Amino acid sequence: MTWRSCAVTSCDVKRNDESHTLHKIPSEIALRRQWFSAIGISSTKIEIRKMSAMNLSTVGATIYSGATYTDIADVFKLLDTNYISERRFYEIQSQYILPTIATYYEEHMEDVLRDMKGQCKPITLMGDGRSDSPGFSAKYMVYSFMEEKTEKIVHVELVQKTECSSSVAMEKVGLKKKLVSLGKKKGMEDLLLWTRSITNHLWWCCQYCGQDSSVLKRRWLSLLHHITGEHEWTVDGETYSCSHGTLTGDQCLRTRWLQCGSPSFKALKSLIENKSLIRDLEQMTLFKHTGSLEVYHNVILKFAPKRLHFTYDTMLARTKLAVLDHNENVGRFQAVTRAAGAPRYKKCYSRSAKEWILKNMYEKKTNHYARELLRRTTENCTGINFPSNISRSVHPVSIAPEPAPSKEELLSTSF
Repeated sequence: MTWRSCAVTSCDVKRNDESHTLHKIPSEIALRRQWFSAIGISSTKIEIRKMSAMNLSTVGATIYSGATYTDIADVFKLLDTNYISERRFYEIQSQYILPTIATYYEEHMEDVLRDMKGQCKPITLMGDGRSDSPGFSAKYMVYSFMEEKTEKIVHVELVQKTECSSSVAMEKVGLKKKLVSLGKKKGMEDLLLWTRSITNHLWWCCQYCGQDSSVLKRRWLSLLHHITGEHEWTVDGETYSCSHGTLTGDQCLRTRWLQCGSPSFKALKSLIENKSLIRDLEQMTLFKHTGSLEVYHNVILKFAPKRLHFTYDTMLARTKLAVLDHNENVGRFQAVTRAAGAPRYKKCYSRSAKEWILKNMYEKKTNHYARELLRRTTENCTGINFPSNISRSVHPVSIAPEPAPSKEELLSTSF
């Protein structure tokens, strides 16, 4: 194969054909229009505001997809191909990408709030916080509010550590820990098989008690009947039964029921009837499950991984992208097989239950918001009134309580 030098004087890349030129220029990815004429082949570079159009599109696609400069630059480096310089990348991000995200996000939030107002029903908001790094070293806290019925995020607040005194947050997982602790004792191993079911039963009791503390308490205590294989019982002359459907003979044989009076049952009974727990349950009649918020937090991890540091403005923009991604894909239906239309599942191993379980598979996610952002970025950049004057953060770059000394000072005191 014959190789020839590129016709562009500033390019050192070679080509293998007269009509196909691999052309790279430092700090630039060039997209060129090429046409044929009687005098030969001519081409011109596509530019927007005196920069390569591909520079703008590449930076936009990188950020809108949740990737970072390092992710894409490493790929280009491995292919021995030039990529945009890091300085130019962040210039484009600051001047064109962040303003586009800000304006589109505000429009999206207006639509979400408009839909909420049109429901004419009581609105319940659930809130939860997520730190940008584990342990005591968090710089940012993202606190998000989700509407219960639609599971859409309606508002987020980004707080920097300099605005508060601590990054520590505590969550109650006492019941599950206690069950696991009991199940590790000799003769009570069968309790481990029931840990997930008991925890789910607690959420179910709180969620479907109709805000009635007596109903919540009665359903919680009914666990002591179900777990021994008794699904219909009488209390104070009134008959009650489990809310699940009729179990088949095979289901009854395969289930590891606890024996009434066994050490495992006595230990569980003591935990279920604990007076302190019962008092706490009476305060949970307005319970709302925040599992959907945890799913949303996983989306944030895609756009703002905890192992990476971002400036305040970038962290806020990436959080907004996570909101747009979540709101677009929330409420997807369960996937079905093409042939029979049967629901699809995937096998997962539960470390807590120490057994294989089935989880629903859902329809593939979409990214229409990202494509719209990319289109708007180009459209806005070619227009006259580009919204580049968005308000910038006034937060300090560093969370250190005092200015950084010079390198010379640090070197002199490090020995």
